[in-house]
Amino acid sequence: YTFLGGFWAVSVTDTVQGFLMAITALLLPIFAIVEIGGVGSFIEALKLSSSKEQLSFSYGNSGLAALGVIIGSFSVGIGTFGQPHLLVRFMALKDSNSLILGSIYTIIWYLIVFVGMFFVGLSGHILFPVIDNNELIFFSVSDYVFSPIISGIIIAAVLSAIMSTADSQLLVTASVISYDLGLGKKFPGYELFISRLAIVFIVFVAIIIAIII
Repeated sequence: YTFLGGFWAVSVTDTVQGFLMAITALLLPIFAIVEIGGVGSFIEALKLSSSKEQLSFSYGNSGLAALGVIIGSFSVGIGTFGQPHLLVRFMALKDSNSLILGSIYTIIWYLIVFVGMFFVGLSGHILFPVIDNNELIFFSVSDYVFSPIISGIIIAAVLSAIMSTADSQLLVTASVISYDLGLGKKFPGYELFISRLAIVFIVFVAIIIAIII
């Protein structure tokens, strides 16, 4: 879809993928807490399965270390303006009102996803006190709570997060080759064709690297 549809296709699919991630971040923690026995049981189980250090928001972080964690957390969004595949979304805005609406939607989306995943992690800590790889807790909770079919759809949210970044970076890289490096100017009228060739080339190189590594 990146090859044929370009920026429009990437924007539409990213929107759909974003909705899927938000829905997953809402449903998975809710069903996990219900599986545990409700909010009351969730809180009690969390106290029983956690140490004092784990229940503390500031354990291990004091003074400048705590300040660094806070500033670092609030500074995550600053990196957006240094990433071309994200910056082009600002360039595509119609007007200042779109910027305001986009900011509101972004804040709401991040709140849903980050808070939802926070509770998924806590629920996973209760359901799986011992797990070989903590990074697999999302998949473990999903398999525990839902049937294989629903769990497969939930897991697709993770792939959506990967794809929404990969397709945007692929499109920007193709644009760099075609426009920024001037290849498109050397062949007037074939700019789009060169961009599509660049996408094919990049994908081919990526596949080769993945196979070798």
